[in-house]
Amino acid sequence: LKKEEIMTVVRHLIIQETDPAPHLVKAWHSEQKKKSTVKPIARSLNEWGDAWLQAMGSLRGHQTLKNYGVMLAHLADYQTDHKRLKPEQLTNTWNESFLQWLIDARQLRENSVGAVNKNLRQFCKWLSKQGGVQVPADWQDFRVYASPPQIFFLEIQELEQFYHHDFGQYTGMARARDLFCFQARTGQRIRDLKRTRDFMIMNNMIHMRAHKNRKDIVIPFNPMSREIWERYDGQLPFKSDQRYNRALKDALRTAGIDRTVELVTYRGKDKIYEHVPLWQVITNHDAIKTYCTNGIELGMSVLDLVTITGKTKRTLENRYIGKSTEQSAFESAKRAFGN
Repeated sequence: LKKEEIMTVVRHLIIQETDPAPHLVKAWHSEQKKKSTVKPIARSLNEWGDAWLQAMGSLRGHQTLKNYGVMLAHLADYQTDHKRLKPEQLTNTWNESFLQWLIDARQLRENSVGAVNKNLRQFCKWLSKQGGVQVPADWQDFRVYASPPQIFFLEIQELEQFYHHDFGQYTGMARARDLFCFQARTGQRIRDLKRTRDFMIMNNMIHMRAHKNRKDIVIPFNPMSREIWERYDGQLPFKSDQRYNRALKDALRTAGIDRTVELVTYRGKDKIYEHVPLWQVITNHDAIKTYCTNGIELGMSVLDLVTITGKTKRTLENRYIGKSTEQSAFESAKRAFGN
């Protein structure tokens, strides 16, 4: 060994609080030399994708892993249409062509393209940390399309109309109605709703830890949510998300919840406007937006909603509260110019 190499090893062993005996110095140097001569594993981009999914398996939730899988499927299809890619080819120029392919060949809308590219960035970040893999730093600049979210919700009177509608023999619609109304009066995500049990209810409040962000939340019961809970003896009639949303739309249409709303969608840079009935765009997740928007209208503060839903103030204001700014603007204009 050269003197410089010996001193480097000695310093390292001393830092590690290990006696720099000659045989240990030689052994450590030999081990490092072996590691430096190991050739990186040659894998295709698709194989790296499979390895990434496996590595993320215990670190991410089910839906996140599903979204990662969707991105990898698009990446594999792109290679089928074009050519096999290597990690070192994931440049900004390539990414622009990939995004355009998602819009043209896959007919994805802007937010969907943004979600794919966001997950692609996560993949590239992980890939760049793997030994012997050359990934251009361009991935940090991959564009993520994001249009402002539209907030759809039921007005207070619409929710009351929906809750008291008699569906007769159509029990599937009645159950979807009850699930939505329970969510719209507790602010719970469907994953948390499925976990709710009687033992979590104390002093007329649900005490639990939110599944998504692992925050402790406290949810007050109210007459509507209490009535629904007791109707099913604490065993709410769950469906798959797809069946729930289908039955929910049928129930809303049957109950006459058909206020016209403007739906804005994006196809690449093109903005498309459609006028559709409310029942057509509502999903179970809009129950939380209904809870937040109705709550603000009835006098709750944003901080109250932070405690109950576990969401941040910024997330609530940007994605879940549909009328606070609208009402504020209306009141300001009325004070300035009269009604």
